[in-house]
Amino acid sequence: MKPDRKPVDTVAVPSRDVLDPILGFKLRLSHKAAQEDWAASAREQGITLTQVQAGMVMLIGDNPGLTQVELAQLMQVETPTMSQALSPLVANGLIRRETRPSDRRARALVLTDAGNAMLDNLHRFQQVREARLCRNLSADERRELHRLLERVMATAQS
Repeated sequence: MKPDRKPVDTVAVPSRDVLDPILGFKLRLSHKAAQEDWAASAREQGITLTQVQAGMVMLIGDNPGLTQVELAQLMQVETPTMSQALSPLVANGLIRRETRPSDRRARALVLTDAGNAMLDNLHRFQQVREARLCRNLSADERRELHRLLERVMATAQS
């Protein structure tokens, strides 16, 4: 046994102090908390979509005619994963696939009327949720948090 280590039976209270300074750990905990908040808040508002599906609806609403491959690229997921997440949205009548006139092989994704109604609900829901999650941050702090997270993501992807 190393001299600087305590025997196992002397740990009084378990601690995660060793992980707390690690950025990746804090990001994982933040992501987990945000996902749990999404699930609970969405349920309360009668939104049955997952966070990923909501993102898909929002992106398709902002980019009508997007292909499944383009959507997968924007969301940074594999195409088969995208297909699995997209299928319930099509089955529930929120999204439809249309043939692109410029490329008969490509299928454009568009929101249905029900999808547009869901999009409106999602925008309202997200505004309220984001405001609640960030209520202890000033507007400048929110912008700074976004800026710093963008830099971390860019560095991690380079």
